[in-house]
Amino acid sequence: MKTSPTQRSLKLLRDQGFFCAITERWNSYAKVRQDLFGFVDVLGFRGDIVLAVQTTSGTNVAHRLTKLREIPAAKLWLASPNRKLVIHGWAKRGARGERKLWNCREVELCLSGENIELRAKSSSLHRSRSRDDMNAEEQAAEQVTWEWFAEAHPHEAYETRLWDIASNPRIHPI
Repeated sequence: MKTSPTQRSLKLLRDQGFFCAITERWNSYAKVRQDLFGFVDVLGFRGDIVLAVQTTSGTNVAHRLTKLREIPAAKLWLASPNRKLVIHGWAKRGARGERKLWNCREVELCLSGENIELRAKSSSLHRSRSRDDMNAEEQAAEQVTWEWFAEAHPHEAYETRLWDIASNPRIHPI
């Protein structure tokens, strides 16, 4: 049986330690799927972060971004510093001739004035590979990215670092 993008996002978030639930429902009278507030497929929280996820196929990320920019509730959602909004775009990817695996393209959104914009991502909420699988050059590049991220977003970096250490002490050795 095929796994939907919503189910993949739910599993990804639970693996990251989020407590989450699916909020989109089938309306049998209107014969349409309805999202919470018109844009939330999965809602999760961890610590003081509440995460709303719009999940889709990899080719529809731009369409979902356009849709979110038109929904007033999405702007209200992003007005709070403890609430985040991301789009998960799922696609099978891999090297030519190799087995293709499902990968999640995570796009975080932020409020810039009255407009919803893409947030420049220096760190994602999940890692596709563990530090054990990286060579020394990749580990050094990740450390530089982490230091920049921690300087630019101290509260979020602190929460993320605490969670990473609690879930796997080998990720960021103290």
